[in-house]
Amino acid sequence: MKEINSVIDFYELIEGTKVVTDNFSRAQLITKKLTGLSEKSIINFEKYLRKELIHICHYNIALLFELSYPSPVFTKNGKPIELPGEPYLSTDGFIYFRCGIILLGKEAVNQLLEDPNNIIMLNKSSAEIDAEGLLYCATDALKNKRSTINLDDSLDRSEHYDWGSYSILGEKIKWYAPEEEYPELVKYYNYKRTTMELPDSK
Repeated sequence: MKEINSVIDFYELIEGTKVVTDNFSRAQLITKKLTGLSEKSIINFEKYLRKELIHICHYNIALLFELSYPSPVFTKNGKPIELPGEPYLSTDGFIYFRCGIILLGKEAVNQLLEDPNNIIMLNKSSAEIDAEGLLYCATDALKNKRSTINLDDSLDRSEHYDWGSYSILGEKIKWYAPEEEYPELVKYYNYKRTTMELPDSK
């Protein structure tokens, strides 16, 4: 099996697991493939995964996440209110969602960064995109090899998808208001927001 020395190798391994349809089983298959590679390749897999998770922390992907998991409309006394700033973007949920985007493959990633409407062509539902298990493949592969390597000690912590200091990339769009600019996607996802009544401050 080919060792992982570049982001191209990373995506080739990802592409090679598409024979499995559900993401839980794909994560298990990726772990199995990584276990058969060198410790250096496993570290590199984790390195490129972290880099890609930051690379696709992008407004287009945030839009697709919102369409898949609509944020609530806050109300007070039954009337919608606007809170200052952008709505809260679930950190963990957005990470798991981006893992699923990566499992779609490099070509799909590029298409979605170019235009979020391309998700329609890919014909994927939100349930097929979430893939938390991808985060643990490298760690589990090292455990299978009985390795004592700590990935966080072996990699640059500033490039960690959960700890690093980075912001959403790409052209800024109102990802939290898809009705305004993305009617086709709203229809495709059957996007509907629920209401959440805020308690009276008195």
